[in-house]
Amino acid sequence: MDNTAAYLAVLAQIMQEERAETTTGSWEHYEKLYALVHTDLTTQLKASRYPDAPALQKKAEGLLDEMEPLYLCPELAGTGCLLISDYHTNTLFEPFRRAFLHWADIAPLFRLQTQIPFLIVDSEEDQLEVLNYANRHVALSPDEYELLLTESGKNRVALNKIVQVFLLRTPLAVKNVSLIFDNVYHRAEQLFGGAVSRKIACLNSRGFQTASKRGLDHFDAVTCKPELVPALKAHPALCHCPRMDWAMLVPCLGTIHPILYGFQYRFQALFTQMECYYLRSSNEMQEVVRQITDDIVRLGEKQNDALPQLRQSAKEAGDQLNNEWNALQPVLETIHTCLTENEKDLRDLSSSGKEVPRRVWDAVFEIFFTEEREKTRFGQKIEASLRTLEYPELPLVQAYLKKKAGKPVSAPVVTVGPGEWEKARMLLELQNPDSLSRATLRQYVDLLKPNRLSSGREYYAKSLIATFPEDVTSALTESFQRGYLPAGEKLLQLYNCASSSIDLSVLVNGLLPEACVAMAQRSTPRCATYSDLADPGFTYYKLAAVKGYLPAIQFIVDKLYDSGFSTAKRIGSTSLTDAARKKYAENGKVLCSLCHYLIEERSHQSLHNSEILGVVLFCLGESYSEAMRLLSGIDTGVSNFCKGCMYHHGYGVAQNTEQAIRYYQLAALKGFKNPSLQPSLRACYQADAKEKEEQTTAYQEGNSYKRTTSNYQTHDSGCFITTATCRALHAGDDCRELNLLRWFRDNKLQSTPQGEAIVREYYRVGPLLVQAIDHTPDPDALYQSLWEDYIRPSCTALENRQWEPAKQIYVRMVKTLCLRFGVEVRPQICEALKDY
Repeated sequence: MDNTAAYLAVLAQIMQEERAETTTGSWEHYEKLYALVHTDLTTQLKASRYPDAPALQKKAEGLLDEMEPLYLCPELAGTGCLLISDYHTNTLFEPFRRAFLHWADIAPLFRLQTQIPFLIVDSEEDQLEVLNYANRHVALSPDEYELLLTESGKNRVALNKIVQVFLLRTPLAVKNVSLIFDNVYHRAEQLFGGAVSRKIACLNSRGFQTASKRGLDHFDAVTCKPELVPALKAHPALCHCPRMDWAMLVPCLGTIHPILYGFQYRFQALFTQMECYYLRSSNEMQEVVRQITDDIVRLGEKQNDALPQLRQSAKEAGDQLNNEWNALQPVLETIHTCLTENEKDLRDLSSSGKEVPRRVWDAVFEIFFTEEREKTRFGQKIEASLRTLEYPELPLVQAYLKKKAGKPVSAPVVTVGPGEWEKARMLLELQNPDSLSRATLRQYVDLLKPNRLSSGREYYAKSLIATFPEDVTSALTESFQRGYLPAGEKLLQLYNCASSSIDLSVLVNGLLPEACVAMAQRSTPRCATYSDLADPGFTYYKLAAVKGYLPAIQFIVDKLYDSGFSTAKRIGSTSLTDAARKKYAENGKVLCSLCHYLIEERSHQSLHNSEILGVVLFCLGESYSEAMRLLSGIDTGVSNFCKGCMYHHGYGVAQNTEQAIRYYQLAALKGFKNPSLQPSLRACYQADAKEKEEQTTAYQEGNSYKRTTSNYQTHDSGCFITTATCRALHAGDDCRELNLLRWFRDNKLQSTPQGEAIVREYYRVGPLLVQAIDHTPDPDALYQSLWEDYIRPSCTALENRQWEPAKQIYVRMVKTLCLRFGVEVRPQICEALKDY
């Protein structure tokens, strides 16, 4: 009866809820941090659109959960903690007998078996406490401890529902080390796991029976009494586990170092995660606004009423994101500052001699591998943090950074251990996955699975070790969609082998040039003809051409050339309507640009593309001299026809009827078909015969050869521009410069009401100006001056597609001549041209 009363008194004492001031340190900083996480941060996250808010909140609360036990038992903070697990915690004292300086005094405490964990810390004197489930410390005497265990066993009281852990303060032989004696239920590990430096499983015969169920793979080593070592070696679930000799347990304490809890780094990873989300999302909204604005400018606001509304919605979404981050950032900054105070309380400062656990490296490298880390607060400092934390593979980090910067570098020799996923990622980046062994690839991919695979290269490595075809296809597709080009090339190989599981459109959407061409060939009939670049048949070829795929560019060039240029149809042909002429000119400009590119890139086909370029320049009436140069060494029907035509009319070369006849004849012999070939050849024959006849009768003795007022006739019904050009160039009225000016008149000037009025006025004043010029003392000199000062600069501007400067030069010329010869310009025209 007396024992019962005393026992109940001890139970009542243990179950108290009022905090006993038995611990050192203050809870002030922890309680402040707790309030920030559970009130300020929670409130802001609930009001935000951040997609991972619940997970981030849970991680922040997890940091608090790991931190609280260190405030409950501050003796653990900053010490190296060895956790030893057995079925009964009392059985663990015997192998550590030499670690206790007062063994004789405390040995009687451990005669009774218990599964309640023991926490043993170094102290100047012996003291036993209980940590109850109200997180209160209660001091116990040895007698009370014995009474508590014996009476609870007799009365079948679930004492482990009342007592979380027994805390024993006693002098230890090894300083700055704490021991945690846990049981198979891992209760102490769950509570103090954030402070554990190393874990060892101590097994008895019963422990062998339950080893498979306990899952000992997360322990650093297993140990047992010497007589059980043979059974340990023969156990199928334990034979491959790292083993520690029984006698090495106490010497092992000398190798236990304090660990870095890393609360700061782990919170910085959460901070960076949120910062990157808002940075990325804000940039995406800005890009959407820019694209919509471009569409509005291009189409006009009245063309699509929905565009301004979409732009406004995108702006509002971007503003909301910025406002959310502006509200969240101060809260996160305050939490980070508060964590600095907690670091001091828990002696969690980075320093040499501290071990960095896996969870801290995980947080550090989550920041390190963030794509936008250079734009984030902590991402900019993470490389310095790796040096501060003395990361053991800094040469690997430096090689990885050089490779990402585009510099050639080889991978250092590195051993990759369990959980070291960051090494796997860096080594995969530094090496070609195709050159690695299957075993190495499997090791790397297993370390990155299931939630750390991110880059296209990593998914490509996964495809190389996949067993089933559908898994290979899935991994390659994911790799290619993440921008890894070799994955697309391998998918294309599989597609070409007629695998039905390959979606060619995925490769096309990734702008894989070969896939675009394959899609074009699959979707377009072989006999398809093309007339202009807007033809749908060109779509996939153009996608491939965007990536600089030469076969696709060559295909476009050949097809456009065959659409009319291959027959040397000139842009002034009467068979072309105005719309067709415009389209023809546009295609010609594109062809010229593409041919120049191909000539530079495809030397083996430079002759073919030089011919196309020369023919197109001839057809467009541009750069006849360049066209002649390109075609000079090419003996084909179309090439000879173009050269014959240029010699016939004096385009880019001196007019030469004999050369024209020669090339026309060669074109006919080559079977070239052009409606104007035979008429042109006949005209040359007639001109040649006439020239020869004139040569025989040209000189008659006594004839006068005095110079007349003008050696050249005017053209175009009094067009002084034509007259000036013909006299300056000694060319006919079909020369390239005049054709260029006429094209500008017809396609640019007359396309606007003001331009039409200018042209009509020119037709009225032009003949008057020609008459006035012809009555001057030296008309030739004036026409030459007009050519030098106005007409040639205007042509140069037109060749550079500078329409407005060409127009200004033209207007100034006409106004100058009108003022000089007193020709009046109609008032409405004067008003329209007052700014010129």
